[in-house]
Amino acid sequence: MDDASRPKTQREIERGLEAELSYARRVFEQASHVLTQQLTASQDMSPQDWVVYLRSMRQQADQAYANYQVALRRFTEFAAYGTIPSSTEKPAERDGSDPFSGAASA
Repeated sequence: MDDASRPKTQREIERGLEAELSYARRVFEQASHVLTQQLTASQDMSPQDWVVYLRSMRQQADQAYANYQVALRRFTEFAAYGTIPSSTEKPAERDGSDPFSGAASA
């Protein structure tokens, strides 16, 4: 039996969920920081551009928060109840890209 078809141990599942949670938390924190930063730095934009930009940044922050909530629930259910989470409800997959690469960074 190769490693890919071998059932994961409880510790392997826990490590995977911890990694998901940590990643989702970092993305959410970054989204919140970018949103706050842009609120204070957007004085040079026209009102129409500012509204569109702010709405976009808010949507990214909301999605990051939703992904963080999913990761937190998956980790908590496993840690507290031993429930192995379904892979179909994973937070947004990491593709190696920065979800805020178009926004100003700290």
